[in-house]
Amino acid sequence: MSARFERFFRQVQRDFRLWLFFTAALTVYRVVFILIFREEIGDGGRLHSLLAALLTGLRFDAQAATYWMLAPLAASLLCLVGDEKVVQMGTVPFSRWEAAANRVRAVTGLLFAFATPLISVVAVQYYREYHDVFDQMLFHVGDDDTAAILATLYHGYNLVTCLTLAAVLGGLATIAGKHWALGPLLPRRWTARLAEGWVAPSVAALFVGLSLVAGLRGSLGRVPLQTKSAAVTSDRLLNKAVLNPYVALADAACLRRQMAGSRGLKSFLPDGDIRAALRRAFPGAPAADNIDRYLQRTAAGPRIVPPRHVFLICMESYDAWPLEDKYAGLDLVPQGRRLAREGLHLRAFLPAGSATIDSNTAILTGIPYASLCARYEPYGRRDLPTSLPTTFHRLGYRTRFFYGGSLSWQNIGDFARDQGFDEVYGAGHLEDRAPANEWGVADQYLFDFVARTVRDDRPSFNYVVSTSYHPPYNLDLRSLGVPLPRVPPELEAEFRGDRPALLNLLGHLRYADRELGRFVDSEEARLPRPLFAVTGDHWSRRFINGRPTLFERSAVPLILYGKEVLRGAAFPPGCAGSHIDLAPTLIEAAAPRGFRYYALGQNLLAPRARFLGFNLQWMIDADEVVEVKSENHFAPVPGRSAAAPPADFHAQLLRMRAFQGVAWWRLRNGPELR
Repeated sequence: MSARFERFFRQVQRDFRLWLFFTAALTVYRVVFILIFREEIGDGGRLHSLLAALLTGLRFDAQAATYWMLAPLAASLLCLVGDEKVVQMGTVPFSRWEAAANRVRAVTGLLFAFATPLISVVAVQYYREYHDVFDQMLFHVGDDDTAAILATLYHGYNLVTCLTLAAVLGGLATIAGKHWALGPLLPRRWTARLAEGWVAPSVAALFVGLSLVAGLRGSLGRVPLQTKSAAVTSDRLLNKAVLNPYVALADAACLRRQMAGSRGLKSFLPDGDIRAALRRAFPGAPAADNIDRYLQRTAAGPRIVPPRHVFLICMESYDAWPLEDKYAGLDLVPQGRRLAREGLHLRAFLPAGSATIDSNTAILTGIPYASLCARYEPYGRRDLPTSLPTTFHRLGYRTRFFYGGSLSWQNIGDFARDQGFDEVYGAGHLEDRAPANEWGVADQYLFDFVARTVRDDRPSFNYVVSTSYHPPYNLDLRSLGVPLPRVPPELEAEFRGDRPALLNLLGHLRYADRELGRFVDSEEARLPRPLFAVTGDHWSRRFINGRPTLFERSAVPLILYGKEVLRGAAFPPGCAGSHIDLAPTLIEAAAPRGFRYYALGQNLLAPRARFLGFNLQWMIDADEVVEVKSENHFAPVPGRSAAAPPADFHAQLLRMRAFQGVAWWRLRNGPELR
């Protein structure tokens, strides 16, 4: 057995040396990438930011190198079995399995030596063209002018020279690998000693196994390395440099597979008739050959005075049920309840989607979520006419985007810029030592940063996305001064499950609500004519027991608060809505009479005979929420009575699908009908 372990150790040390070579080569790419685009480094590109980008990138490099080493490592494992037949390779005798492992390692090294320069050159040129690392646009080349793109690559970036450079670099890497990376790390006598007995082989085998797991996961911790960890600085270029081309390509392919699962336009419009869908969605609009003409609106003008500063706050998992009187005894959202009481509170309100990114992209674009990743679609990578920041920019407002987490998460930072925000801020801009969970900094530090950034030099539109009320719920609530909630007697019988864990997570909701109220109060006292719109991205997926009603597991609140701006305003009777209605509601509150804008949603403060909110899963009116897959699955909005689904359910469902079909077409194909 010792002979077999000796053979294995002789080979695995060679694997380790090749792994170091792979990791180093990918790190060299990152350094070269930064040097090439160094002029794009902004004020955030200080020495500590550069080191943070390089160190985080090193983890991704080690992960990619580990995947490259799977075949050589598997061949090395075969050295633990088999016979002792000797094969001469040059002047060194090896067993048959060792010879096979050496060949596999050499072939892998050769493939890496030529593949890495090639993909690196492509990655640099891709960044030149699209100003981004590999993303979904890589798979949308055919949606653009393919001939123009190829011509640009050939003439503008000298395709032949790039391929020649990749080949030369591949040859140099092959020479370097042959002379350094494929040799042994330890003398043969040391491996012979290591294989003696059973303790050393067992420890060494365990070390190899743990190293393999750590390499594949990029971490030995509970959470594996994820691409959302790439935005470790406040500088965009350095953040883009963190991902090596292999990781960026794998991430783009993964997202592409997710998008390919969509059933496309016919999932909303079985007949594929987009013109009929437009007539159904906008029955009063004149026929046109451009979708955007159907979306054009004319503002009626503000009721009293327009807001000078608009804050649209999308709170992580800030759902509707804690604001209901039934749960008031838990005292989870006293600030939200106060703002709802002193302002306007719409209870019959749905999120655009069941995921944070889907709801946020729908709010920003004003377009319903339609099973497409808007931020990666050809027409989602440019500012849409329905975009909230674009419209407020036309109104003369300074537009800012604030996110408590990493701007590389779901490409949210670039998407915000694409949609027209003047300024974009993420966790990399906030305090280095701020308490945080895996998704972002504690809300008070986010809100404090917003308050420091927003000035009264000109009107502003500010979109704020919080992160604290999110698993793993590991903020130190005690140090943050947040007591855990207590269960009131009237809810004692309803509490189920792990009570300490449940109270801890509800304590995070209480913390998020406290910081929301503190921020609103401070900005109301500091700034003239503020308007606050507060909602949640989706329901929290947490409840005091395992049996929430359909309303409790679907609805999020909409709270409008602004004493000067909303004086005398009210939601009309029968009002209901969803996230896509935020854009026209806020625009109408700020725009002068006659201002032209674009929207798919409805102004929730305008009189209307019938209001309806919807997303892919649910439909809501003032009385009830209905699951669209089964009209028999419905629940009343608290305080209302609903003994049956609405009589016009099928007609409303067809109209809802028409809106979603229009959204799908607009993002995928653009405004023109063809």
